[in-house]
Amino acid sequence: MPKISIVVPVYNEEKSIAKCLTSILNQTLQDIEIIIVYYESQDNTLGIIKTFKDTRIKFLEQKEKTGPGGARNIGINAAIGDYIGFVECEEIENTFFEKLYSKATKDESDIVAGTVTIIQNGDTTKISSYQSDCIAQNYFDKFHKLQSGTCFEKLYRTDLIKKYSIYFPENLSWEDCVFTLEAFYYAKQVSFISDCNYIWHPTSWEGVYKQKLIDSIISITQILKKFLSNKHLTSKEYDLFRIKMYKLYARNYFLEKNIYKNFVKIMGFSWYIFYHYLQIKKRYYINKIKRRKRNV
Repeated sequence: MPKISIVVPVYNEEKSIAKCLTSILNQTLQDIEIIIVYYESQDNTLGIIKTFKDTRIKFLEQKEKTGPGGARNIGINAAIGDYIGFVECEEIENTFFEKLYSKATKDESDIVAGTVTIIQNGDTTKISSYQSDCIAQNYFDKFHKLQSGTCFEKLYRTDLIKKYSIYFPENLSWEDCVFTLEAFYYAKQVSFISDCNYIWHPTSWEGVYKQKLIDSIISITQILKKFLSNKHLTSKEYDLFRIKMYKLYARNYFLEKNIYKNFVKIMGFSWYIFYHYLQIKKRYYINKIKRRKRNV
Protein backbone atom coordinates (compact mmCIF):
# COMPACT_ATOMS: atom_id res chain seq x y z
CA MET A 1 0.00 0.00 0.00
CA PRO A 2 1.51 3.39 -1.00
CA LYS A 3 1.94 6.15 1.55
CA ILE A 4 0.19 8.75 -0.59
CA SER A 5 -2.29 8.66 -3.46
CA ILE A 6 -1.83 11.78 -5.58
CA VAL A 7 -4.86 12.66 -7.71
CA VAL A 8 -4.28 14.73 -10.86
CA PRO A 9 -7.32 15.86 -12.93
CA VAL A 10 -6.24 16.34 -16.55
CA TYR A 11 -8.02 18.08 -19.42
CA ASN A 12 -6.30 19.86 -22.35
CA GLU A 13 -2.97 20.08 -20.51
CA GLU A 14 -0.40 19.30 -23.22
CA LYS A 15 1.73 22.32 -22.21
CA SER A 16 2.08 21.32 -18.58
CA ILE A 17 1.37 17.60 -18.12
CA ALA A 18 4.96 16.44 -18.75
CA LYS A 19 6.49 18.80 -16.18
CA CYS A 20 3.74 17.98 -13.72
CA LEU A 21 4.18 14.20 -13.91
CA THR A 22 7.97 14.46 -13.91
CA SER A 23 7.92 16.58 -10.74
CA ILE A 24 5.63 14.07 -9.00
CA LEU A 25 7.67 11.06 -10.09
CA ASN A 26 10.83 12.80 -8.84
CA GLN A 27 9.47 13.43 -5.35
CA THR A 28 11.87 12.56 -2.56
CA LEU A 29 9.03 10.46 -1.16
CA GLN A 30 8.87 7.64 -3.70
CA ASP A 31 6.27 5.36 -2.11
CA ILE A 32 3.32 6.94 -3.90
CA GLU A 33 0.68 6.23 -6.49
CA ILE A 34 -0.26 8.82 -9.10
CA ILE A 35 -3.88 8.71 -10.15
CA ILE A 36 -4.37 10.53 -13.44
CA VAL A 37 -8.05 11.21 -14.10
CA TYR A 38 -8.24 12.11 -17.77
CA TYR A 39 -11.13 13.69 -19.62
CA GLU A 40 -11.07 13.48 -23.42
CA SER A 41 -8.93 16.39 -24.61
CA GLN A 42 -8.65 18.24 -27.90
CA ASP A 43 -4.86 18.41 -27.81
CA ASN A 44 -1.97 15.94 -27.40
CA THR A 45 -2.37 15.49 -23.64
CA LEU A 46 -3.09 11.77 -23.94
CA GLY A 47 -0.11 11.15 -26.21
CA ILE A 48 2.21 12.78 -23.69
CA ILE A 49 0.75 10.80 -20.79
CA LYS A 50 1.38 7.55 -22.70
CA THR A 51 5.13 8.31 -22.85
CA PHE A 52 5.33 7.83 -19.06
CA LYS A 53 5.78 4.14 -18.24
CA ASP A 54 6.19 4.27 -14.47
CA THR A 55 4.24 1.52 -12.66
CA ARG A 56 3.17 3.98 -9.97
CA ILE A 57 0.91 5.72 -12.48
CA LYS A 58 -2.75 4.69 -12.47
CA PHE A 59 -4.66 6.01 -15.51
CA LEU A 60 -8.43 6.51 -15.24
CA GLU A 61 -10.86 8.08 -17.68
CA GLN A 62 -13.55 10.56 -16.75
CA LYS A 63 -16.45 9.51 -18.95
CA GLU A 64 -18.68 12.52 -18.21
CA LYS A 65 -17.62 16.15 -18.03
CA THR A 66 -18.19 16.82 -14.34
CA GLY A 67 -15.28 19.22 -13.87
CA PRO A 68 -12.28 18.97 -11.53
CA GLY A 69 -14.59 18.01 -8.66
CA GLY A 70 -15.89 14.99 -10.53
CA ALA A 71 -12.36 14.00 -11.56
CA ARG A 72 -11.10 14.19 -7.99
CA ASN A 73 -14.04 12.09 -6.79
CA ILE A 74 -13.03 9.35 -9.23
CA GLY A 75 -9.52 9.58 -7.83
CA ILE A 76 -10.74 9.33 -4.24
CA ASN A 77 -12.67 6.14 -4.99
CA ALA A 78 -9.59 4.58 -6.58
CA ALA A 79 -7.09 5.71 -3.93
CA ILE A 80 -5.39 3.08 -1.75
CA GLY A 81 -2.70 5.24 -0.10
CA ASP A 82 -2.65 6.13 3.59
CA TYR A 83 -3.20 9.77 2.64
CA ILE A 84 -4.68 11.52 -0.38
CA GLY A 85 -3.18 14.60 -2.03
CA PHE A 86 -4.34 16.64 -4.99
CA VAL A 87 -2.30 18.44 -7.63
CA GLU A 88 -3.31 20.86 -10.33
CA CYS A 89 -1.58 20.08 -13.60
CA GLU A 90 1.63 21.94 -12.77
CA GLU A 91 5.15 21.46 -11.47
CA ILE A 92 5.71 21.06 -7.71
CA GLU A 93 8.83 21.09 -5.52
CA ASN A 94 10.47 17.68 -5.16
CA THR A 95 10.28 17.65 -1.34
CA PHE A 96 6.65 18.79 -1.23
CA PHE A 97 4.92 15.51 -0.38
CA GLU A 98 7.67 14.21 1.89
CA LYS A 99 7.32 17.31 4.08
CA LEU A 100 3.55 16.97 4.29
CA TYR A 101 3.63 13.23 4.93
CA SER A 102 6.39 13.43 7.56
CA LYS A 103 4.43 16.06 9.47
CA ALA A 104 1.16 14.14 9.20
CA THR A 105 2.64 10.86 10.45
CA LYS A 106 4.79 12.46 13.14
CA ASP A 107 1.74 14.24 14.61
CA GLU A 108 -0.69 11.41 13.75
CA SER A 109 -2.98 14.01 12.17
CA ASP A 110 -5.95 13.48 9.89
CA ILE A 111 -5.02 16.52 7.79
CA VAL A 112 -1.83 18.47 7.27
CA ALA A 113 -1.89 21.88 5.57
CA GLY A 114 1.01 23.66 3.92
CA THR A 115 1.02 27.15 2.44
CA VAL A 116 -0.17 28.47 -0.94
CA THR A 117 1.33 31.14 -3.18
CA ILE A 118 -0.47 32.32 -6.30
CA ILE A 119 1.54 33.49 -9.31
CA GLN A 120 -0.76 35.03 -11.89
CA ASN A 121 -0.12 37.61 -14.61
CA GLY A 122 3.26 38.42 -13.08
CA ASP A 123 1.81 39.06 -9.61
CA THR A 124 2.68 36.97 -6.55
CA THR A 125 0.21 36.60 -3.67
CA LYS A 126 0.38 34.41 -0.58
CA ILE A 127 -3.12 33.20 0.27
CA SER A 128 -2.01 31.16 3.27
CA SER A 129 1.09 31.30 5.41
CA TYR A 130 1.96 29.90 8.84
CA GLN A 131 4.76 31.47 10.88
CA SER A 132 5.56 28.19 12.57
CA ASP A 133 4.38 24.59 12.66
CA CYS A 134 1.39 23.97 14.89
CA ILE A 135 -1.34 21.47 15.71
CA ALA A 136 -5.08 22.04 16.17
CA GLN A 137 -7.37 19.55 17.88
CA ASN A 138 -10.60 21.25 18.88
CA TYR A 139 -13.23 22.80 16.62
CA PHE A 140 -12.28 26.43 17.22
CA ASP A 141 -8.53 25.93 16.83
CA LYS A 142 -8.98 24.03 13.56
CA PHE A 143 -11.21 26.62 11.94
CA HIS A 144 -9.46 29.69 13.33
CA LYS A 145 -6.16 28.46 11.89
CA LEU A 146 -7.57 27.44 8.49
CA GLN A 147 -6.56 30.10 5.95
CA SER A 148 -7.29 28.58 2.55
CA GLY A 149 -10.05 26.42 1.12
CA THR A 150 -7.81 25.05 -1.62
CA CYS A 151 -7.17 21.31 -1.51
CA PHE A 152 -3.79 20.98 -3.19
CA GLU A 153 -1.51 22.20 -0.37
CA LYS A 154 -2.97 19.64 2.01
CA LEU A 155 -2.90 15.91 2.71
CA TYR A 156 -6.01 14.13 3.94
CA ARG A 157 -6.09 10.78 5.71
CA THR A 158 -7.79 8.40 3.27
CA ASP A 159 -9.72 6.59 6.01
CA LEU A 160 -11.23 9.89 7.15
CA ILE A 161 -12.37 10.84 3.64
CA LYS A 162 -13.91 7.44 2.93
CA LYS A 163 -15.43 6.92 6.39
CA TYR A 164 -17.46 10.14 6.12
CA SER A 165 -17.95 10.04 2.33
CA ILE A 166 -16.38 13.46 1.82
CA TYR A 167 -16.52 14.37 -1.86
CA PHE A 168 -16.26 17.40 -4.11
CA PRO A 169 -19.34 19.05 -5.64
CA GLU A 170 -19.34 18.51 -9.39
CA ASN A 171 -19.64 21.07 -12.21
CA LEU A 172 -19.12 23.95 -9.79
CA SER A 173 -16.30 26.32 -8.87
CA TRP A 174 -15.12 26.62 -5.23
CA GLU A 175 -15.64 22.87 -5.00
CA ASP A 176 -12.52 22.34 -2.92
CA CYS A 177 -13.83 24.76 -0.25
CA VAL A 178 -16.70 22.34 0.42
CA PHE A 179 -14.33 19.38 0.58
CA THR A 180 -11.88 21.15 2.89
CA LEU A 181 -14.49 22.57 5.28
CA GLU A 182 -16.22 19.20 5.63
CA ALA A 183 -12.90 17.40 6.16
CA PHE A 184 -11.85 19.94 8.81
CA TYR A 185 -15.15 19.41 10.60
CA TYR A 186 -14.58 15.65 10.90
CA ALA A 187 -10.81 15.71 11.51
CA LYS A 188 -9.77 14.95 15.08
CA GLN A 189 -6.45 16.70 14.58
CA VAL A 190 -4.97 19.00 11.94
CA SER A 191 -1.32 19.94 11.51
CA PHE A 192 -0.07 23.13 9.88
CA ILE A 193 3.40 23.36 8.36
CA SER A 194 5.24 26.56 7.55
CA ASP A 195 7.97 25.46 5.14
CA CYS A 196 5.95 23.50 2.54
CA ASN A 197 4.67 25.83 -0.16
CA TYR A 198 2.45 25.00 -3.12
CA ILE A 199 2.96 27.48 -5.97
CA TRP A 200 -0.27 27.78 -7.92
CA HIS A 201 -0.44 29.22 -11.45
CA PRO A 202 -4.19 29.66 -12.06
CA THR A 203 -5.58 30.83 -15.36
CA SER A 204 -7.12 34.28 -15.65
CA TRP A 205 -10.13 34.81 -13.39
CA GLU A 206 -11.97 36.88 -15.96
CA GLY A 207 -14.68 36.46 -18.59
CA VAL A 208 -16.49 33.14 -18.63
CA TYR A 209 -14.36 31.74 -15.80
CA LYS A 210 -15.16 34.70 -13.53
CA GLN A 211 -18.85 34.29 -14.26
CA LYS A 212 -18.69 30.62 -13.27
CA LEU A 213 -16.99 31.62 -10.01
CA ILE A 214 -19.82 34.05 -9.26
CA ASP A 215 -22.58 31.68 -10.34
CA SER A 216 -21.24 28.89 -8.11
CA ILE A 217 -21.19 30.86 -4.85
CA ILE A 218 -24.83 30.41 -3.88
CA SER A 219 -24.87 26.72 -4.91
CA ILE A 220 -21.79 26.09 -2.77
CA THR A 221 -23.41 27.96 0.12
CA GLN A 222 -26.54 25.81 -0.15
CA ILE A 223 -24.45 22.62 -0.14
CA LEU A 224 -22.64 23.69 3.02
CA LYS A 225 -25.87 24.81 4.69
CA LYS A 226 -27.31 21.36 4.04
CA PHE A 227 -24.13 19.80 5.47
CA LEU A 228 -24.56 21.80 8.67
CA SER A 229 -28.28 21.09 8.99
CA ASN A 230 -27.93 18.09 11.34
CA LYS A 231 -24.61 18.91 13.02
CA HIS A 232 -26.10 20.57 16.15
CA LEU A 233 -23.48 23.31 16.32
CA THR A 234 -23.54 25.93 19.04
CA SER A 235 -24.18 29.50 17.88
CA LYS A 236 -20.46 30.30 18.21
CA GLU A 237 -19.45 27.20 16.23
CA TYR A 238 -21.99 28.01 13.52
CA ASP A 239 -20.84 31.62 13.28
CA LEU A 240 -17.20 30.60 12.91
CA PHE A 241 -18.07 28.12 10.15
CA ARG A 242 -20.12 30.81 8.39
CA ILE A 243 -17.27 33.32 8.65
CA LYS A 244 -14.89 30.78 7.13
CA MET A 245 -17.31 30.26 4.25
CA TYR A 246 -17.35 34.01 3.70
CA LYS A 247 -13.55 34.33 3.84
CA LEU A 248 -12.69 31.28 1.75
CA TYR A 249 -14.91 31.84 -1.28
CA ALA A 250 -17.61 34.50 -1.03
CA ARG A 251 -16.13 37.84 0.01
CA ASN A 252 -14.40 38.78 -3.24
CA TYR A 253 -17.72 38.75 -5.07
CA PHE A 254 -20.10 40.10 -2.42
CA LEU A 255 -21.03 43.08 -4.62
CA GLU A 256 -22.04 40.88 -7.53
CA LYS A 257 -25.62 39.85 -8.40
CA ASN A 258 -27.04 40.05 -4.87
CA ILE A 259 -24.46 37.58 -3.61
CA TYR A 260 -24.49 39.16 -0.13
CA LYS A 261 -28.30 39.17 0.05
CA ASN A 262 -28.60 35.51 -0.94
CA PHE A 263 -25.68 34.41 1.24
CA VAL A 264 -27.32 35.99 4.28
CA LYS A 265 -30.73 34.59 3.29
CA ILE A 266 -29.28 31.06 3.34
CA MET A 267 -26.83 31.31 6.26
CA GLY A 268 -28.46 33.95 8.44
CA PHE A 269 -27.31 37.41 9.46
CA SER A 270 -23.83 38.01 10.89
CA TRP A 271 -22.59 41.35 12.25
CA TYR A 272 -19.03 40.38 11.31
CA ILE A 273 -19.95 39.69 7.69
CA PHE A 274 -22.24 42.75 7.51
CA TYR A 275 -19.41 45.00 8.73
CA HIS A 276 -16.98 43.61 6.16
CA TYR A 277 -19.59 43.87 3.43
CA LEU A 278 -19.93 47.59 4.21
CA GLN A 279 -16.13 47.95 4.09
CA ILE A 280 -16.05 46.31 0.67
CA LYS A 281 -18.80 48.61 -0.54
CA LYS A 282 -17.00 51.65 0.86
CA ARG A 283 -13.76 50.75 -0.96
CA TYR A 284 -15.73 50.16 -4.16
CA TYR A 285 -17.28 53.63 -4.13
CA ILE A 286 -14.03 55.34 -3.11
CA ASN A 287 -12.22 53.68 -6.04
CA LYS A 288 -15.09 54.61 -8.35
CA ILE A 289 -14.79 58.27 -7.33
CA LYS A 290 -11.02 58.18 -7.81
CA ARG A 291 -11.41 56.75 -11.33
CA ARG A 292 -13.89 59.49 -12.21
CA LYS A 293 -11.50 62.19 -10.98
CA ARG A 294 -8.66 60.73 -13.04
CA ASN A 295 -10.85 60.76 -16.15
CA VAL A 296 -11.93 64.39 -15.74
